[in-house]
Parts: sequence; C-alpha cells; structure tokens
Amino acid sequence: MIFRKPVFWIAAVLLFIGGLFYSVQVFPKAFAILNVDLKMDREAAFSQSSALAEKNNWGPDNYNQVASFSHDTRTQNFVELGAGGVEKVSSLMQDGLYHFYTWTVRHYREHEPNETRITFTPAGDFYGFKETLAETEKGAVLGAGEARVIAENFVQNETSIQLSEFESIETSEEVMPSERIDHTFVYERKEEQIGDGFFRLRLVVSGDKVTELKHFIKVPETFSRRFEEMRSANNTLATSASIAMFLLYGFGGIILGLFFMMRKRWVVWKQAVYWGFFVAAFGTLGEINFWPLMWMSYPTALSEQSFFLQNIWFMVANTFAMAIIYSLSFMAAETLTRRAFPQQINLWQIWSRGATSSIQVLGRTIGGYLMIGFNLAFMISFYLLTKKLFGWWDPASTLFDPDV
Repeated sequence: MIFRKPVFWIAAVLLFIGGLFYSVQVFPKAFAILNVDLKMDREAAFSQSSALAEKNNWGPDNYNQVASFSHDTRTQNFVELGAGGVEKVSSLMQDGLYHFYTWTVRHYREHEPNETRITFTPAGDFYGFKETLAETEKGAVLGAGEARVIAENFVQNETSIQLSEFESIETSEEVMPSERIDHTFVYERKEEQIGDGFFRLRLVVSGDKVTELKHFIKVPETFSRRFEEMRSANNTLATSASIAMFLLYGFGGIILGLFFMMRKRWVVWKQAVYWGFFVAAFGTLGEINFWPLMWMSYPTALSEQSFFLQNIWFMVANTFAMAIIYSLSFMAAETLTRRAFPQQINLWQIWSRGATSSIQVLGRTIGGYLMIGFNLAFMISFYLLTKKLFGWWDPASTLFDPDV
C-alpha cells in the first residue's frame, strides 16, 4: 500500500509545511481582520462603571454586575458594504469617530425595573450609558429648554465630546404615567458624514436627570432594505442546504441505514450511546462557560432563581437532544463502516491496549495532524477565490473575543 512507502510520508510532511506557509502568507488577503486596541479588561470595566454609577447616582442600589464585549454588527455591515469598506471601519475606530466594539456593563437587581448599562471603548474611555427608570417613578416636569441645558451640561462636564461639532436636529418628549416628562435630543455632526449615513448623538433627560447618552450612525433605510434582501437570499440557500443534509444524511444515512442494519442485527449501539452522551456532556460544559453572560438578558421581573432554573432546564433538554443526535450519528456511521470496511480499525477499540500501540493507529494519528496544513490552505483558498471570482462578502472581525 502507498501509505507504507516513505515517499508518501515525505510528501505528506512537505504538504503540511507548504500548507502552513501558504496559509500564513495568504490569510490576511482572504480574511479582513480588524485591529482593535483592547486595553480594558472585564475587571477594569466593572471598577470604572461602579465609580461612574456612584458619581452620577445611577441605579439601582445594591446592584449586581455583568459585562460583555459588544459588537455593533449592523452599523459595521453598512460601512463595509456601502460606505468605504473595511479600511473605513478601521479608520473610524482609530480616529475615534465611532467604535464598533465596546464593553457594556449592566447594573441590575432582582425585581427592580431601574437598571443601568454603561459602555466603554476598548481602550477604556467612557462612551455612553442608559439608565432605565420605572414609568411610575416620579420626576420633574421641565420644558425642553431647561432639559436641554441639563443634557448639554452633562456632556460638557462628564465627557470629552465637543458639542460645538454637532447641531441639534430632533427634539421630542414623552409624558410618563407618573406625569414625569422625558425629553430626547438628537444631535448630528456638522461636517462629518459616512456614505449616506450620519454620525449622531442621542441624549435623554428623564425629569431633571440625564438617563441616556448614545453614539450611533443613522443607517439609511435603502441600505437596510438591500441588506435584508441579500440576507433573505442567503437564508434561502442555507435552508435548502439544511433540507438537503436532512434528506441525505439524516433520512438516507441514519434512518434508512439503521433500519436495514437493525433488520440484519448488525447495529453497534452501546458504545455509540456512551460516546454520544459523553460528547454532548462536553458541549454542555462549553455552554456553562458562557453562563455569566446570560445575565445580560435577565428580565428583572423574574426572580433570579426562576431565571436560573429556566436556563438549567433548557441546558438539560439541549444536552439530551444533542446526545440523541450524536448517538444516532455514531451508531449509523460505525455500523455502516463495519459492514463496508470490515478490515478497518474499529473506532471503539482504537484506544485499547493492543490497538493503541499499533503502527496503524500511529499512522492515522500522525496523518490526521499532517492534514492540518492542507485543510487550512484549502479553506483559505476557498474564501479567497469566492471573493475574487464571485464577489462574495465576508464581514471583517477581530482575532479575539474577551467573552470566550
């Protein structure tokens, strides 16, 4: 066999080295990578948000904290596709005109509608906040002029924003059930524009207290409709692929395959079930790693215990569902493999004492690692060719995610 000849392994090693070298050289051309200067970590975000909350009397009292590294996907899509591309995204972040990546810290308390979300740039600068007040909470009844003075004084005293670079374009007010009046002021940069979009700043004054400061880019409706049409086509393609996979793999491979194998009593099922639950359990451990972030979406009207138990139930149900899928997949795959290739190594015996020390297992293990170079080169080449030949778009991203 060719696998026993030295020339094959020499070629495999050369392919591995060549694939890795090619991947390193071509990777930046195939994938758009954003350079985000991340200087703030989660603990620093907690500390600074607490200091700001105490200074500005943002609620609630005796709060819990949770933080997430957020990404403004919608606005980045607009800039990449309709307002200058990846280069413009990078320049906006470097110049400080807009930050697509921010730390968001949530201050919340069980059964308390009052909560605050505070945002920071990756470098650790205060970027905005929103305090949610109960509609029944009383507050001052001010006119628009008085509320605007409060909002602009806050910007001048608490931020580095130069309001002289903005002009007021929108003013509105809302009367709450408690008769408190909430005023909203929207400002727009005078001389800066991004394609057909606009740099804007929203300030909200609830009663006589500033409760929101938010930077945003006004994305034109024409782009939103065009993007939804593009996504609709992508979703249709993805749905078609999912249906095809279910018919070919799920129905044809697993259901029919196991049906015929069961009639002949050839099904190998015990090890498949063990490993199915084992792999599903490891997937669940990965989900548990993200549990701290689930409090970003915690509805405070629920008790923390109810929310926690609800997520436990979803996790357990998902674990069993994935265990069944894995078990059936392993069952069908190994059973059919045993019938088609009876001379191949039994997957469930591969780490037994006799098999582990064999040259066959050693060869397959080393061969698997040597395939990494080729697989990377293939994946990168695929993305590069589809971009150049078909104009496919892949959104730019960072090489890290503090939430992971």
